[in-house]
Amino acid sequence: MKTKRIAIALGTVIVIATAGFAWRWGVHAAQSGAVLELSCIRGEAQVYSLSYRSQGKLLDPALGMPVPDAGEPRSVDVIVDGRWKETCVRQAESMHVVAVAFEHADGSFVTSEVGRSAARPLVSGTTFVEVGKDGAVRGVHFDPEMSDIGRNIIRDIVSLRSTRLENARLNATWQTSEKDLNGTYKATYTLERADDKLASVRKARTSYGVHSTALRGEKRPTVRITGANDAVFDVDVRGHKFTNVMVKLSIEIVVGKKVVGKTKSDLTLKWIEAASADDVASLEVAEAKVAGRTADLAGADVDARIDERVQRDELGADTWDTLADRIAHPDVDPAKTSLKLRALFRLHPEDCDKARDALVAGRSARDRWFLLLSQALASAGSSQAQKALTQAMARTTDRQDHQEVIVAELGQIAAPTLETEAFVRDAAARHVDGDVRDMAKLGLGTMARSLRDLDPARSDALTQEAVGRWTEAKDDRERVVALGVLGNAGSEEGLNPVREALQSDNAAVRSAAAMALRFVEGSDAEQTLNDVLEKDRSPDVRSAAVQALGFRSLSDVSEQQIEGLIRREPSEAVRLNALSVLGNQADRYPTAVQVIESMSKADPSTSVRNAAALLLVRLQASGM
Repeated sequence: MKTKRIAIALGTVIVIATAGFAWRWGVHAAQSGAVLELSCIRGEAQVYSLSYRSQGKLLDPALGMPVPDAGEPRSVDVIVDGRWKETCVRQAESMHVVAVAFEHADGSFVTSEVGRSAARPLVSGTTFVEVGKDGAVRGVHFDPEMSDIGRNIIRDIVSLRSTRLENARLNATWQTSEKDLNGTYKATYTLERADDKLASVRKARTSYGVHSTALRGEKRPTVRITGANDAVFDVDVRGHKFTNVMVKLSIEIVVGKKVVGKTKSDLTLKWIEAASADDVASLEVAEAKVAGRTADLAGADVDARIDERVQRDELGADTWDTLADRIAHPDVDPAKTSLKLRALFRLHPEDCDKARDALVAGRSARDRWFLLLSQALASAGSSQAQKALTQAMARTTDRQDHQEVIVAELGQIAAPTLETEAFVRDAAARHVDGDVRDMAKLGLGTMARSLRDLDPARSDALTQEAVGRWTEAKDDRERVVALGVLGNAGSEEGLNPVREALQSDNAAVRSAAAMALRFVEGSDAEQTLNDVLEKDRSPDVRSAAVQALGFRSLSDVSEQQIEGLIRREPSEAVRLNALSVLGNQADRYPTAVQVIESMSKADPSTSVRNAAALLLVRLQASGM
């Protein structure tokens, strides 16, 4: 699954920009600035010449489809020259639907794995695109006969076309957050010219974030912008169309410190002519046929197709009855059976109710089958699975162990619904048992981190509540819980409370503060942890700081700090934790193996020497 996930995560990083989708721009020179708004006239079409080049290396030459046993990146070169037509099909108050298609396309799609294919058959077909007045693409409806490669080429065309226009003064800039196949990215726009003849808007992507996908909640590799990164849209105000589009973008894809893919793309689009669409009625009919199949710019539809295929392979011939018998067997394989249960609940959501009834009937939530079942429902994460868990908890209020296990699983759901969030909120505020209330609060913190990309507004609200819990804490026990919630949220908003907590006289509070930084991105959090390693007198607190660093991708400074800590640290427990962290990072730091080997021979503790020796054996077995 890891290989398939990486293949999907990389997808295609080919970037093609397109012109104006037959839009009418409202650009007015006024004291208040330029009014940038897109509108669409039914039956109006614009034709553009397109010249596109993309060269790079990817793990996935199929551009979004899984590659068995993908290893080293393969070269991918794409050339497309042709005529690109945009036809307005439907206009609404806040949204427009346009049909986009290549009238003619020459070029090739070449990979080191498969060879050369002609571009024209890959991109043939009509795609319908929903776009708001600000230019943001809301949905894409592909021709059902279009190839997967072609779909992702079109998706990238639409992706770069997607804009976030604002009313602005000349030379004004604004920032946005948008998505494409590579994840969520931030962009800066500048209105460089605005008069009664021409408007010119420049767009530059500034950074990509790590993006969680619908596929098992896993994360895509990091995407970094390198070299050229510029897009310019020239608009003929009187003609209500783009006259020229030029795009350059270079990116690389990184896993850890290893570059696993890179792409350089160049595009030029120039307006040729306006045209009427005599077949607009047939386009409306075609749009109606594909209206129920909506894709997005992030490729969630690709994830969904691949996920379904993976789940069917995982489930095989098993059913609820066969798996219900298996989980009660003492020799059950927990990992394999959990994956099968997850697949069952994803493919057959009606079986979630059967799992709910089994949980309610269970005598002990500590039984292995109970844990497997509740974990599989949370991992499935569908609305039906979430409802099954909340109903099971609501029906077992007389059994505290049921309550604790289920509320903990609710907090682990990758994409919690509003109903699930409300249920956990209620448990955090009103449950009769204090331990269950605390676990619900911790779950809300995890939800804040899970929702950061999916629903930033909900995530921000949960994070602010977590900060509020720290402010309102009345004693050290409440402070430790509040720091746990902040740690699960993993937001920079928690930095100030953590720094305050690190001044506490209570080592338990300081330990909780150090652990609260494990998911907080950025150098400030890392430096704070390094300061704890240098200055805190409690081995418990230093051990917590080491563990927190173990959740992070170590910088060179932190790696050196860990190596130095191992040599000078008096606490055996701290050295053992540092040894584990160093072993997990050994593939990125060659000197780590030398330090581990030295520990296996010279550490004063027998336990540490033995642990280092075992770690060396595992590293050598993995080829290190």
